[in-house]
Amino acid sequence: MTLTELTRLLADTRNDSYILEGRRPGKKVVVSPSLVGRVMGTSLTGDSGTILGWVNKVAIERGPVDPVFNNYGGEERFWFAPNPGSSASTFVAI
Repeated sequence: MTLTELTRLLADTRNDSYILEGRRPGKKVVVSPSLVGRVMGTSLTGDSGTILGWVNKVAIERGPVDPVFNNYGGEERFWFAPNPGSSASTFVAI
């Protein structure tokens, strides 16, 4: 998904989004306050660049279904330990 496709998806589903730009050309971050302030994607090559992170398009189009957690994706979370209930001894999710 490109940065342009992501911002279009957010606009089409009536989710606010802000694009933060770095000092160097093409470095952009999309943040969505209406999706719990998530960093939804980062492009290192501008609007037509493929974003980093994972976007759950189906969940965004469906909207909130659970009052506690809705997995819209994004890229703002780092885990440096196993998830609760995970049998993995080392787990890192980006």
